[in-house]
Amino acid sequence: MFPLQVESVNNLFEKHPDIVSKFRLENPHLRTTYLNSLLCLTEILSQSTEKISVDLANAHSTLSCLTKAGFKLDWLETKLKELGKTRMQQLEQNLKDLKDLKQEF
Repeated sequence: MFPLQVESVNNLFEKHPDIVSKFRLENPHLRTTYLNSLLCLTEILSQSTEKISVDLANAHSTLSCLTKAGFKLDWLETKLKELGKTRMQQLEQNLKDLKDLKQEF
């Protein structure tokens, strides 16, 4: 891992110390892969909702894999669901706006 990634992981563990309470993996390469996946998920949370449609679908799949590996990520699942709901509301509003615009012409 790069120094910036180590810092990000340390910050994440400070905020959510129970993340790895059930995560036991001896292989350092797999452990690094899982931690990189976790960092990617947290980066998705910082994106604007307009940019996350594809990432959001992949995020749920990654979240499922990490949870099965033993990570405790209830907080992250909640945030991803909220983000998905917000994105869905934006898409519905965009669709409504397009329909309204169509009726004007």
